[in-house]
Amino acid sequence: MLSAAIVIISLSLLLWVFILMAAADNWSKEPRLEAHSYPGPPVPTPLLTVIIPARNEEKTISRCLESVLEQDYPRLEVIVVDDRSEDRTAEVVEAYCRKDPRVRLVRGAPVPPGWAGKCHAIYQGVKVHHGEYLLMLDTDTVLKPQCLSMAMRDAVEKDVDLYTLIFESQCTRFWEKVIQPFMFQLILLFLPLHKINDPKRKEAAAPGPFLLFRASSYEAIGGHAGMKDEVVEDYRLAQKIKEAGLRLHVVNAVGLVSSSRPIGFREIWRGWSRVLYTGVDKNPVVAISVFIAMGLSMLLPWFVAPAALWAMVEKGYTAPLAALCGLGLGHSGVFLALRKLFHVFYRLDVSKAWLQPIATAVAMAMLLNSVGMERKELPPGLT
Repeated sequence: MLSAAIVIISLSLLLWVFILMAAADNWSKEPRLEAHSYPGPPVPTPLLTVIIPARNEEKTISRCLESVLEQDYPRLEVIVVDDRSEDRTAEVVEAYCRKDPRVRLVRGAPVPPGWAGKCHAIYQGVKVHHGEYLLMLDTDTVLKPQCLSMAMRDAVEKDVDLYTLIFESQCTRFWEKVIQPFMFQLILLFLPLHKINDPKRKEAAAPGPFLLFRASSYEAIGGHAGMKDEVVEDYRLAQKIKEAGLRLHVVNAVGLVSSSRPIGFREIWRGWSRVLYTGVDKNPVVAISVFIAMGLSMLLPWFVAPAALWAMVEKGYTAPLAALCGLGLGHSGVFLALRKLFHVFYRLDVSKAWLQPIATAVAMAMLLNSVGMERKELPPGLT
């Protein structure tokens, strides 16, 4: 029994070492935008419309707007859609409208039946745009001054239809630091950029805080009106771009874009539970397979070393138990090395990496909850 366990755990460790090496190689070669290589805006310079949907964002909208208006991109219009805020969001934006003619406030209409709120807000902003390119930006996103010029130049030169950036996710609260870096790590580990950017592959994803479309391509796939009830609209937009034979391109730009929205455990649980089942194409077999794989390959190895040590305390030292202890510690070392790599390439927080077993267990629970939520929402006869 111990011999079989040693063989299985040894193979698992070899697999994770391979994943670590492959990840390091992939990430070192992925496309990046960095301020030190600033080439200036594209010439000629297309008009860019930035659309910012906002609901109850009086505390964050100023920081976002300031970063947009400080851009050196010369042809820019900014449309903020106030989605029926109950705070001073509209007043804050109106102050910017008076100071800068590039800013325009659209007061959102009530959300019609069948629409998701964010999709409807963006739809209203798109209706009044003038730009050849459209950038959908979240209010908790902050851009470095050269970001839009660099992104636009890269998008135009590469002839991209949907261009999006991986941003620095700034975690400030305890549960953010425990869970969020691990969730982003899962996505980036098993959905690397070279697969997303390959037009011959079906893999698609797009970080929601920064979605830069060629306007004609956005309209060609039906825009947000074509997915009015989607909760994970960024993922679906990326899918539709690829399904239409258009170009999707994702770039690492953690030095140019950051996002920070302090949230607690409840918000994290609710947010991931809304999207995880969609991430596995709402396939229950895939969801259960992922759940089992995470348990066996990402959670169980953390307990091998403590279990082996406990057995040696109870029964005395044996070579097989010592081997199991070493293999368990090896897994922990590889997992922590992966997290450190993510910190180097994506600036993900590493301060709570030692709590990864808890993050893994929570991720598995959120996946099950996501499946349960979706199944409850199915109409009778479809469950």
